[in-house]
Amino acid sequence: MAINFITILFFLPLLAINVNAQGPVTYDITKYGAKPGADISQALMDAWKEASNSTSPSIIVIPRGTWSLSQVKLIGNKAPLELQVQGTVQANPKTGQLPNKDGEWITINYVNYFTLSGGGVFDGQGQEAWKQNDCHKNRNCAKLPMEMIASQLDETKEVRIQNVTCGPGHGISVGSLGGYAEEKDVQGIYVKNCTFIGTKWRQGENLALCPGTVDCLRFAF
Repeated sequence: MAINFITILFFLPLLAINVNAQGPVTYDITKYGAKPGADISQALMDAWKEASNSTSPSIIVIPRGTWSLSQVKLIGNKAPLELQVQGTVQANPKTGQLPNKDGEWITINYVNYFTLSGGGVFDGQGQEAWKQNDCHKNRNCAKLPMEMIASQLDETKEVRIQNVTCGPGHGISVGSLGGYAEEKDVQGIYVKNCTFIGTKWRQGENLALCPGTVDCLRFAF
């Protein structure tokens, strides 16, 4: 009996180490039907749905390669969640074919402890889209929307943006805050080592807000 008791005590620490060493669960979009050359919107939404409902940290991976994405809206998470974009994600250059013509290309809402990483590229295919624009001869045409890499909503906290290259367009925008009494403050926005090419605002940052709506905003280029 003494031998068995000692054996149990010996293995208990190993069990604790193994449990604590478990890393985040990985959700590769190819496991959800994503294929190069085809629209990955549904595969990404399916992977997000499963990962966001998990109570353990998760990583959604868009692997290396070129992927087509029509439009997605990704909402909420229960545990730390990382979207790791390793490849190039391209928009449909035919803007009139968006499922929701009034919506954004990619929307991520109501997330906590969210990380966007991977060193990949979001390619809006602007050069192709502008070919469909007849504004040079049509005075009544609607302007195509300009690119915006990050737009902060009220009650956003502790956002860190670093090693990002974006442009042309607005750049990084913290805009239209403080206009309503019920809006909550934005806190802790950090931008570091970012490159802006042809952006509208000086060095890419755009602040449109009322006094007292942002606490601790730092830009370091």
